[in-house]
This record gives sequence, structure tokens and C-alpha cells, in this order.
Amino acid sequence: MPSVEVFLACATQWRLDAAGTPQGLDYPALEAVMRMLGTADVRHVFADVQVMEAEVLRVFSAACGAR
Repeated sequence: MPSVEVFLACATQWRLDAAGTPQGLDYPALEAVMRMLGTADVRHVFADVQVMEAEVLRVFSAACGAR
């Protein structure tokens, strides 16, 4: 599960707007994490992480809208 491992390793690498709302992952940091973890299939893992990122952003957006 290298995609999940990379995603979890990037837990502190979210870009936030001025209000503190997550806008997405810091892709240069994501690239560094994949390099440090020795990720073999970078393109596949990156695509998987983007799917997870989009879902997290959807959940954050729904939670912010419920306030």
C-alpha cells in the first residue's frame, strides 16, 4: 500500500488559505516524501494520492459548510 503510506506521510503537508482552510497538498513536499520513501511507481502513487486528496477536500468542504 505505498499510496496510503505516502498519503499518511504527507499529513502535515497541507496548503492552507488565510482562514486556515485546507486547499490541497504541497506537491513539492509530496514529491520529496515519495523520493525519501523510495516510491517505485511515482505516477501511479501520485494519481492515487490525488484521489485521496480530493476526497479529503470534499469532506473538509462539507464540514465547513455544515457550520
